[in-house]
Amino acid sequence: MVDKNNKGVPKPSMLFFFVATTLYAAVKYNIEASNLRVATLCYVITVIVGHYLINMNIVTAICDSSNWRLAFIVTVVPWVMMFSIIMIVLEVYPGWKAPFSNTFGYALVKFTGAKKLMSEIFPPSEDTSGGEDVKSIKESLAYIYSDQSILINEVTNENFENFWKETEALRSGKSKGVDEASLKYRFKKLVKLKDIVGEYIWYILTGSLVIAVGYNYLVTVTCSPTAAEIKKQAFAYDEIAEKQQTDDAANKANKMEYVGQ
Repeated sequence: MVDKNNKGVPKPSMLFFFVATTLYAAVKYNIEASNLRVATLCYVITVIVGHYLINMNIVTAICDSSNWRLAFIVTVVPWVMMFSIIMIVLEVYPGWKAPFSNTFGYALVKFTGAKKLMSEIFPPSEDTSGGEDVKSIKESLAYIYSDQSILINEVTNENFENFWKETEALRSGKSKGVDEASLKYRFKKLVKLKDIVGEYIWYILTGSLVIAVGYNYLVTVTCSPTAAEIKKQAFAYDEIAEKQQTDDAANKANKMEYVGQ
């Protein structure tokens, strides 16, 4: 039974959204870009349909009857008007992910071995000559090793290829040849993971707000009977009225019979 005085975020809705979003993030990390739109569409449909069913149960518990229109409106409107807009904004303006991807995302990729990978991609220069190019490379490498977070956070999915091309001079023979493709792939996966973490946190925060808005509306709504319920109540009233008339007629007949005696 739903407590109408208990406002906030319902646990079933939040748990379902958390699981669905976590699975989507995992799928997004492991699939190719060509399949991303299909995965995103499946995710959105799953979230909306799942919360519609949950909201239907909440409405039924509150009003002791089903009201699919109310559940549909409370589900679709906030998820489309709030959550879908955030998804579009993050797609059009990926820089919005930076506050989370450059903090939580960086912390995760650092934990998964970013520091070691950066040392493999940009090993110390072994050239001892004093040319200007070598000097510039050494200065760049020193800058990278002084704070790797600056470099990693500057790389995104959108500028990765340009970054890899522009830093070619910094990669010595150790990172070229056979291992170059592998290093590039591993680094790109780290950048992708950092980006997904930023997006994931945006989704969790926005989804929590959407769920809270919908639930708090449901627990304050006045339950209105459906047409079928009104018809059922009218039929029951007619039966009661008809029975009352029958009883009155019987009582009147009995009374007249008693007076006649």
